[in-house]
Amino acid sequence: MKRFYIAILFFFCALSFAQFKHYSLSGVGSISISDGMEKQSSLYRARVGVPEVPDKVVFQQKGLNDLEASATNTYARIIVETEYGDFDKLSSVPVELSQEDKEYIRYGIANTLSLQGQKLIKFLGINSVVVNRQACIKISYIRQLNDNPLVRVDYYLFENGNKMHKLAISYRLNESERWKSLLEKSVKSFKIENHKW
Repeated sequence: MKRFYIAILFFFCALSFAQFKHYSLSGVGSISISDGMEKQSSLYRARVGVPEVPDKVVFQQKGLNDLEASATNTYARIIVETEYGDFDKLSSVPVELSQEDKEYIRYGIANTLSLQGQKLIKFLGINSVVVNRQACIKISYIRQLNDNPLVRVDYYLFENGNKMHKLAISYRLNESERWKSLLEKSVKSFKIENHKW
């Protein structure tokens, strides 16, 4: 039992010593990212055949840009993307979602994953939440690509006038202890500065 407590203490001490780097996101705001992650480079995207997408920033496990072996043995992502359209203004008051809205979103997620060759393993829910005094919709689910490990995804949608900012965190379910808390700290740091009230 003593070993268990020592392991738990070590884990929380490691979390408390994690350093975070502050990133400015053009046209969006800012976010703080753990030093265990890095901003995905154009060179990495070119190597693996991932196209450049305007208004999208991806953070991944550190070392992946250089294809380090240790980085390929884990998986974590933070994605910030902006879509343009006619949306509600940013608010600090949670939005109300009808059951019909929730079913529509759930269907859209399942359909999108299917088109990407992925399976929706478990839908964890849709909630209206407030992040850093900014109301958003949080969508959570577990997905799987082929026989790869299961991945937990938390997707946050922030309406901001003529923009919708999408913040997604994802990590392997079997690596929750390593990534969950660090990624959630990044979510809590997310701040929209170019807001349309």
